[in-house]
Amino acid sequence: MSKLGDNLRKRRKELNLTLEEVANEAGITLSTYQRYEKGIIKNISSDKLEKLAVFLQTTPELLIGWDNITEIYRIKLNKILANPSLEKLFEASENFTPKDIEFLTNLFIHFQERKNNQE
Repeated sequence: MSKLGDNLRKRRKELNLTLEEVANEAGITLSTYQRYEKGIIKNISSDKLEKLAVFLQTTPELLIGWDNITEIYRIKLNKILANPSLEKLFEASENFTPKDIEFLTNLFIHFQERKNNQE
């Protein structure tokens, strides 16, 4: 198995999700997702990797197995905790489902794109 495959499998099991649930959410076939977990397919498109990360409540970097991200996320977390509004959102997110997170992510992207178009 590949590191990515191991991480996908581990995270899916931690969330008590079936292979079918993850495959459906990522918009791929069950057999394709099984090949991801087995490490047969090692190159996953960035859009699929992002969908998997959101649904599995993690990051693409952690799924890939990049070890140097701890410092990056510590810095981001400190920025969140320095803003009371963001801290409330962060704390509330502990109860979000994968679908909640995907919905909010898409909403934030929409607002950012709208802002960019107004500038």
